Amino acid sequence: MERFGRRRGWAITFAAAVILAALPANAGWRVFASQAGRFEVEFPEHPKLRERERGTPLGAVRETKHIVDLADETHVAIEVHDMPWLATRLVPSRSILDQVRSGILEDSSAVELQSQESVHQGEPAIDFTFRLPNLRVERALAILVDSRLYVLTGRAADAPPDDHPTILRFFDSFRFWREGETPDGEAPGAGAPPGGAPGGVGIRHPKPHAGKQTGRPPRPPP
Repeated sequence: MERFGRRRGWAITFAAAVILAALPANAGWRVFASQAGRFEVEFPEHPKLRERERGTPLGAVRETKHIVDLADETHVAIEVHDMPWLATRLVPSRSILDQVRSGILEDSSAVELQSQESVHQGEPAIDFTFRLPNLRVERALAILVDSRLYVLTGRAADAPPDDHPTILRFFDSFRFWREGETPDGEAPGAGAPPGGAPGGVGIRHPKPHAGKQTGRPPRPPP
């Protein structure tokens, strides 16, 4: 009887492994499109939402953050900061991005490992990695679009962010559109189920994911 139980246990384990191996690469992934934030990105599962507003001498900054923390301790998130219009007219874009980078490093008590100024969809950006006090490495990409700041972050327990497939896919899938524009000529969030997530969010399944992931935005032209 005990031997039969062990055999059945092995059979169940083997069957589960076969099922998992047969799952498509897109299993669990979904395209998350925010009309209010004017962006879309692929998440490995539905993200949690956090919102807050803070005052500054030049006006209020509204912050929205969408976060996924997986069971294997992989973390990906996107923050959207709507800043006072005057602030982005008085301070150069690169100075704002450098302040963002310094603020993240200071808030995290982190040590910077690499930093690269770049351009993402024609807008100024900065892409950097840093080591946290627990020795894990995190990547952040900050993009300034008029008075809106996007900040993507990713870290994992088992690999650096530039070598982790979930984090690479998350970063590579991000895109934004400017006010008055729509992605691919469609209404942002088109196809979202009725009564979707807060903030004008649409969820849909991603297209088959293929091709080499660069993990980094292109360098600006010389």
